[in-house]
Amino acid sequence: MKPYEELPAMYTEKGFPDGPTHLGTGVYRIFMEGMTKEEFDTYLITLENHGFIPSNRIDSDEKRIWTATFQKGNVFTTLYHRTKKTAISLWYDDKAPKYNGTDIFKNVPLFDIGDSISGEPVDYGAGNYVVTVENTHKKDYDTYLSKLVANGFTKYADNGEGLYEAVWNSIFLKDNLVLTVTHMENIHKTYISACYDLPLSKHLFYDEKDVANNTQNAQTVLHIPEMWRFGNSFIFKLKNGRFIISDGGFMCEAGYFLDYLETLVPAGEKPIIDGWFISHAHPDHSGVVRTLWLTPEYADRIFVEGFYYNEPSNAVFAFDQGGRVQVNSLKNATKILRTTQGTHPEIYRTQTGQRYYFNDITIDIILGREQHLCENYYRRDFNDSSTWCMFTIEGQKALFGGDGGPGATDIIMRAYDRKYFDLDLFATLHHCLNTFNDFTDFCKIKTAIFTRASEPITNADENQHLKEVSEEWFTRAEGPRVLTFPYKVRNSKILPHFEWIYNVGEERPFS
Repeated sequence: MKPYEELPAMYTEKGFPDGPTHLGTGVYRIFMEGMTKEEFDTYLITLENHGFIPSNRIDSDEKRIWTATFQKGNVFTTLYHRTKKTAISLWYDDKAPKYNGTDIFKNVPLFDIGDSISGEPVDYGAGNYVVTVENTHKKDYDTYLSKLVANGFTKYADNGEGLYEAVWNSIFLKDNLVLTVTHMENIHKTYISACYDLPLSKHLFYDEKDVANNTQNAQTVLHIPEMWRFGNSFIFKLKNGRFIISDGGFMCEAGYFLDYLETLVPAGEKPIIDGWFISHAHPDHSGVVRTLWLTPEYADRIFVEGFYYNEPSNAVFAFDQGGRVQVNSLKNATKILRTTQGTHPEIYRTQTGQRYYFNDITIDIILGREQHLCENYYRRDFNDSSTWCMFTIEGQKALFGGDGGPGATDIIMRAYDRKYFDLDLFATLHHCLNTFNDFTDFCKIKTAIFTRASEPITNADENQHLKEVSEEWFTRAEGPRVLTFPYKVRNSKILPHFEWIYNVGEERPFS
C-alpha cells in the first residue's frame, strides 16, 4: 500500500484532480486547488477521525500559510494551506532508526580515561547519539583516535590543525557506522558522535582542482538581498560562478530570492548552489526552502548540490513544536530539488569542529547541537539550536550564528581563543535581539551587519555598544548590498530597491 492510500477522501469541489506525484525515495505530494481555509480545517478533523495523530499545527507568515503534521503508524503527512491551495506530502518513515544509543555504542571502543565512557548516550536527532567525556586533553583525544584505528575504524577526514588549536574533529568509518570525535581543549571535553549511514560531504576535503576552476579575474562576492520581510538571506558568489547560501528568508520572499539569484548568472543558465547552510529551521531563515517544496516552478529554476543542516532532537521539539514542521519541509525539499547530476541533494549533518572547503571559501562549524544540551537553551528557545559558521574568504573572517543566544555564546567564549574572533564581518544574532556586550567585547569586529531594517527597542544599549566598537555597521533598509572580497571597510555597494511585484497592494513589513 502506498502512503497516500491511507488518506481519507477530500470532499471538495475537485477532489484529488491530478492524483499524487511520486517524487522518489517513497515521498508523494498532492496539490489541492480551490480548497478554502474552512475546508482545510475540516479536513484536519477528518484526518484525526481516521486515526491520524497530530504532531503540531502552526500559523506562519502572518496567517498567509497554515501548516500541520500528522502521523499514523509509520505514515507521515504534512499539509500546507495558502490562498485556496493546499499541498499534502506523504511518506513512510522506513528509515527510522531501529536502534538506541546504548545499542550503537556497544560497537564503539571505550575512551581511554579509566577505560570507560562518561555518561549515557544522548539522542541528538536523526539517529545520531552523542557521549560526552569530561576532563580530557588533546593527548587523550590523539590516543583515542589511535585506538579507533586499532579496532578496525578507518579515518575518513579531519580538520587538520584544528580550529585555532582549540577544537579538533575527526571522522571515522567502520562498515556503515560513522563515528565523529570532537575535542574542545579549553573546556576539556571530548564528544563522541555515532550514527549509522550518515551522508558525508566531499567538501570535507580540500580540492585543488575546484580552486583552479575559478573564472579569470573573478572575485568572491557577498550579496545581501533586501527581501520583503527582511528574512535572513546571504548569498556568496564563488570565483567559479557557483554559490553558497546562508539561510534564505521567509516563504513569501522566495520569488525575490530567486529573481535576484538569477541576475548573478548568464541569461538562460540556472544558478548552482554548491552548499546551502541553514542555521535553524525557523521560517525567517528556512522559509524560502519550504516554498521551493511547495512550488515546482520555483524549484526547477536552481540546482542544489547539498544542504548543510542539523536536525534537533525530540527533546527540542518538545518545547518548540513549530520547529518540526520546518524540519520536515527541509527534508521534503531534498526530494523535489535536483543536483546538476539529476539526483536529489543530500542533507549533510554538520558537527562542531568540521571544516568544509568550497572553491575559495572555507567554512568552519564552530558550534553545533551536540555541544549544546537542551537544558542550556536560552529561555527554552529553539533559536539557540542554531549552527554557527565561520566563513574565511581571502583571509578574512565572517561569522554567521543565526539566532544563537547566550547559551551558545557562553560555550563559544569558553571554548575558543579571542584571537580566532578577529572578525571582518559579523551578522548580528537573532536580528539584533541577541546582542550581548560580553560577546561583543570578546570579538574584534570591523563590519557589523544589522540583520533587520530598523533597530529593536530590546537590547538597545547593547546594539549601541556594538556600533561604537565596530569600524562600520549598516542595516538592511537601504536596498540590496554587495561586498567584494577582499573587503575594505565602507566599500560596500548599495543596489536599487527591489520592485515588490509579488506583494502588490500589501504594506511592506518594516522590521
